[in-house]
Amino acid sequence: MEDTATTTRNKLGRRSFLRTGAAASAGAALALAGGLGGAAPASAQTGTESLFDRIQKTKKVKVGVDLGFAPLQFRDPTTKEPTGYSIELLKLMMKELGATIEYVEVPFGELFAAQQAGRFDMGGIPVTNLPSRGLKAAFAGAPAFLEGSYVILKKGSTVKSTTQLNSTSVTLAVLAGSSQAAAAKLNFPKAKLKELADQAATVQDAATGRSDAVFIGEFGVADAIKQNPGLTLLSAPPVFVAHNTFWMPLGDFKMWSFVTQFLQFKATDLTMADLWNKFVGVDAAKVGIKTAAVYDPWLGSSNVLTPK
Repeated sequence: MEDTATTTRNKLGRRSFLRTGAAASAGAALALAGGLGGAAPASAQTGTESLFDRIQKTKKVKVGVDLGFAPLQFRDPTTKEPTGYSIELLKLMMKELGATIEYVEVPFGELFAAQQAGRFDMGGIPVTNLPSRGLKAAFAGAPAFLEGSYVILKKGSTVKSTTQLNSTSVTLAVLAGSSQAAAAKLNFPKAKLKELADQAATVQDAATGRSDAVFIGEFGVADAIKQNPGLTLLSAPPVFVAHNTFWMPLGDFKMWSFVTQFLQFKATDLTMADLWNKFVGVDAAKVGIKTAAVYDPWLGSSNVLTPK
């Protein structure tokens, strides 16, 4: 139950959030009801302790992260501590369990193999719930964020539409093992894909003209253009939009249930919307991208999100 002051703050915050335009439109809202993240994993194997129970006992958790994805996850240049949209959401999640976080840094393309090898307990950063990844880990049943993927062109490019990219004469830089790499193979089958080990390398490949363009998630567009003024965003809707969320060991229903419920509640109290606007939404808007924060659609039916 909330006291009167908290209720008032939440209502004012929601209306203020709407006025910023970060919620965009009804079509941009991602419904959490109905378990859009997929079915719950089967019960954990007999005799296998749930990560949820282990965290409750030890008050510690090891999470796998790649901190090279500002503004989602990166090291604060001043404190050198991990921060960003995903990290701050993770911190709130583990605070509910009273757990101290140990970050295990692993290159993005090796995260799932590292978790299966026991190097850490669960994913500390949300990723796209590709079916192939679902064979290795259980994805929460609610989204942490929605990721549109865009094309950034090299300096002097004459490309005007995404259809021009599906050509044998085009080279696209993508992050190895990413959802962009998977989507590029479907959307631009004729293009040459240059799969590189980290996101910064993909941007630099286009900035130096070695690739014709970089295919990148919306969260990275603003920083890429800021750091490389010669790059330009292809003026077109996102090539595809992906559902990103946290992941944990296969079969661990207790942990799956907790993470799913946590994300659902943080969509309801607009914590995720506030964090998204702070770390991603404002800067993305400056380069012409209308992002969509995740919030619970049932709020609209209660008139809480109705602007004045």
